[in-house]
Parts: sequence; C-alpha cells; structure tokens
Amino acid sequence: MSRPQLLLVALTLASPVARSQPTLPAALAEHVTPPTPVAAAMKPMSAAQTRNSLLTALHAADSPLDSRDVVALSGSHAVRLTESNSSAVLSKPTLIAERVGKVATQVAFPGSYWSKVSATPVKAAFVLPTRFTAFTTQGGQPVNFNIVLAVLDALHYDAGTGRFMGRLAMALVNSANRDDNSALTHEVPVLLAAEAADITPVPLLFTVLNAPQEVHLSVLSPTDPYAVHAMTALNHGPDSIVMPIRRPDIEVRPVSSLIRGLGLEETTVVIRIAETQGRKGQEVALQTTRGSIAPSPVALDESGTGVAKLRSAGIGSAQITATDSPFHDGHGKVEFAWPVAFALATLLGGIVGALLRKDARRHPLGSILIGILAATVVCVAHAVGVNTQAWGTPSGGAGEGLFFFVAAVAGFSGREVMSKFVIRG
Repeated sequence: MSRPQLLLVALTLASPVARSQPTLPAALAEHVTPPTPVAAAMKPMSAAQTRNSLLTALHAADSPLDSRDVVALSGSHAVRLTESNSSAVLSKPTLIAERVGKVATQVAFPGSYWSKVSATPVKAAFVLPTRFTAFTTQGGQPVNFNIVLAVLDALHYDAGTGRFMGRLAMALVNSANRDDNSALTHEVPVLLAAEAADITPVPLLFTVLNAPQEVHLSVLSPTDPYAVHAMTALNHGPDSIVMPIRRPDIEVRPVSSLIRGLGLEETTVVIRIAETQGRKGQEVALQTTRGSIAPSPVALDESGTGVAKLRSAGIGSAQITATDSPFHDGHGKVEFAWPVAFALATLLGGIVGALLRKDARRHPLGSILIGILAATVVCVAHAVGVNTQAWGTPSGGAGEGLFFFVAAVAGFSGREVMSKFVIRG
C-alpha cells in the first residue's frame, strides 16, 4: 500500500462521508472497506427502542447533543448528530463516535490481557480519546467502546534487514467492562498506514470486542518523536500516541585519551556499532572540535567496526562526534597536552649529538646551537610522519627514547642531515 506522510491508523467505519464532514486522505480512502453485517443478527427492535437505547448510551439527557462533537453513520455517510436529526439517524442500529478528550490516556491492563499477542508484559497501553457506541449481537442494549493501542515492542534496529522493527496491538475495549467479548453487529475494518513504514497485516478486521490483534511495523529511519495517529471516518482529526524508539549507540573509543599537542602525535580511534554486525559498508560521519580526523565518513566492516586517525592540533580537549542518522550519536574525548617530554628529549638529544662531533671542542656553542636546531626540525618532521630514512626508524614513532635517539643523530650530523632531509624529502 502507499505510504502517506503522516502515520495514520484509520478506523474506517464507512464509505465516503458527507460533504459536511472531513474526508480521509486520498491515499487511505482508496483502501476503505465499509463495515459489513455479520451472520448473527441482533434481536429485532422497534425504531423507538433503538433510538432510546442509543440516546441512553450517549447520556443525551445529561448534555445536549448540539453542544457535543458526536458523529454517527446515516446510511453510507457520517453526519453530525444533533437534536433535530437524532430521531431519524438513530432509528436504526448504527455506529456512533464522540470525541471525549484531547489526548490519548495511558492505562494499565492486567498482564494476561495481551497474552494472545505478546509473551512479555506490556508496559504501555493507550486509550484513544474517541468513544464509540454500537449494538452487539448478544444483547438489546448498545455498548460504549474505545480503540486501545498497546506497544508490544518499541522500534529497534534489526541488523538482518537494516531497518527498525516494532510491534503494536490494537483492540476494541468496552469502556465499562474490559472482559466483554461481545460480537458486534458489523465487521469493523481497521486500515493502518505509517510514515515511510511497511505494516502487516493490512487491513485489520474486528468483529468482536476484547480481541487484540498484532501489528508489525518496519521503518528505515524513524524520526523522533515517532507519533502514531489514529483517525476514523467519524473523526475531524487524528488521535495520536508516541512510539518509543530504541536506537543503538555508536561507540567511540580512542586508543589513547592523552597525546602530544601541536600536531606532534596522532591516535587511533575505533568506531563500533555492535548492532550492525554483518552489514559491511555502513558509514559513520566523524567530526572533531580540535585537530583533524580521517577518514570521514568511515566505513564499518563485517563486525560493525571502523578505524580512523586523530591528529592533534594546538593544546586542549578534542571532542569527537560520530553520527549516523538511525543511531544515537557517539562521543569521545582526547586531550592534547603540552609536549614537555618531547621537548626535553629533543633538547638533550641534540646537545649530546652536537658534543660528540669532532669540531665540538673548537666551536662548542656553535655546535650545540646547530645540533639543537637540527634536532628540533628532524624530530618534529619525524613526529608528524616525515622520514628522511637516514637512520631507519619508522616515521611517526613515539617514545622519549626514540626521540632522544633521532635528536642525537640529527645533532651529530648538524647541517649534513638537513641536506639529506631536503634531498630525500
């Protein structure tokens, strides 16, 4: 079936309504199935008995119909029920709807009530604020009933399909007696539609009260809040409930939470969404408030894991954010610290290397200065990943001992290592 922009649960009680009443959206109206009489007929009643029974059920004596929002079926049309037309409209068994509130009300049901459709306890059930009145085949008096929607399973991510799956249950419940399982005089079709969702089964058909039916929802990327609206052919507007969503979290795990700042170090950042295992290629966008992170987006592998590199810049905290619209954003934090140990290792290495030169005795200060400058340039280049290959150490390697060695070689070589650096770089 088509997918209208709003999630509508349309209880279709009639074919096209009168011009004075709102019509169903075209996408839903084409699937309308009018109620049909059931095999068992109710006990014959006179027009006066029928009218009086319905008026009693509506408490018409307590509050005039003209001041209320009451709609009834008259033939194949829905009409506003008033004092002037009530005698004609209510002379035959009919279906009546009255808006009795503004929002759905959450109610508690016994754990066994939904056992036919759910093996686990139902945490949330909602009575919609439209009350219906109709005759049943079991007795001569009409009953009032409401549509009740229960959330059996919140929308949750299913890795097998890559969609969010959820379950609802719907039932028609006697307002005064939840255990009433009377048969209705008409089969009532319930048409379900959802925003960007696949729904099964469609339609739902109700012939008795207290007979919950299960509904399955499948949504690619639900938005918050994901509202479920209930609209009938006898309503001016929809009723609604909010379908909860359990979104998987994106895990952001920096291998090192503290690295050298000023661009002198990088760390691996592991991105993981456990629920996406088996869905290779899922992409997650990465952002950082400081430094640079790549690649972005990062593609996850079969295990739901991806890897990126965060390079420092400046001094301070880097807040990493991982986003993928169906999931909860992931966050991580890495501190960029002053490279004190790096500076000391570079300085000492440069001095030691310079003092080992043959000309150090003749020009000690000049040798030390050149050694320190050469060590600084070469160590910084090494830290950011540039390698002269003059000493065979891996570019980007870390550790004060390694930097001391690189600085000593650079300090010992002085200008010569800078020439090699320019030529080989």
